[in-house]
Amino acid sequence: MRLRSEGLFYVSETDAQLEVVRFPAPKSSEPTTAELAGWAGKPPGERIEPQELQYFFRNMTKEHSDMGEAEKRERARFVELQDYLVQNLRQVKVYQVGRRRVTALILGFTPTGELAGFKTNLVQT
Repeated sequence: MRLRSEGLFYVSETDAQLEVVRFPAPKSSEPTTAELAGWAGKPPGERIEPQELQYFFRNMTKEHSDMGEAEKRERARFVELQDYLVQNLRQVKVYQVGRRRVTALILGFTPTGELAGFKTNLVQT
């Protein structure tokens, strides 16, 4: 996963790298809000908004007619990364933790039941 994400930045009000993360298997079928807040480095009770992976990456994977070659290559890398996550992890979801300064956890289950994926930061206005 590290090689697939190297040099990619999630673009919002700020540009942030994708950090590879791995967490122990949750006790239930979904991580708890306390686990998600802790993994995001946020206090318990912080707002958590689940999102579909394709929706989260929509601006990174959308093709525009006026894209330059570098933008096309970056778009292709995000499409490949999204496809890789869907093909290699189960139940991939994005959890946005926070209100304005948000930590996004892009997580799915590994074959051993752990959660793996990426963490990034974004600013929402």
